[in-house]
Amino acid sequence: MPATKFSAIEADLTSRLGQIAINTAVIEEWLGHILATLIDADPGGLHVVTNDLSIGTIIQSIKTVISIFEPTRPDLSELRELIEDADEIRIERNEFVHGLWDQTNCAPGSALVQLTNWKKAEVTRERLVTTAELQELLVDCDDWLERFVILGRKFGFPRRKGQAKSIFA
Repeated sequence: MPATKFSAIEADLTSRLGQIAINTAVIEEWLGHILATLIDADPGGLHVVTNDLSIGTIIQSIKTVISIFEPTRPDLSELRELIEDADEIRIERNEFVHGLWDQTNCAPGSALVQLTNWKKAEVTRERLVTTAELQELLVDCDDWLERFVILGRKFGFPRRKGQAKSIFA
């Protein structure tokens, strides 16, 4: 008989998962500001467009713009690295947020997360996730944000409409 209730997942896991969702939402918002700065667009106006795009598409757009300017601006390699790190965070976040969680027969502080292919309705991968691993991703988010602020000062993002300096300057 199918389960009629969701299985409970430990609070240590779910609180970290919730914080990951919150932190990555902030990273996604800042990525839109990076794109706006790179193409010299009004951040609010561009938000109207990017709001309906996947974060993967926004990241790919940023990478494309960087690749256009990087030959004459080698300092953009730092920004490219930041974007690549955001993409890695996004991929891991998606596995956690969209995976199917089960703690049955798992040690405390861990859960089995199944990744599925919705087109074929099958499990494509299983991954044992621990609180330590979730905490590591939270540290990666904090590190990303710290680097974002440093590079924002250097490259002038994010900035308000009509201003040339970063809000962090």
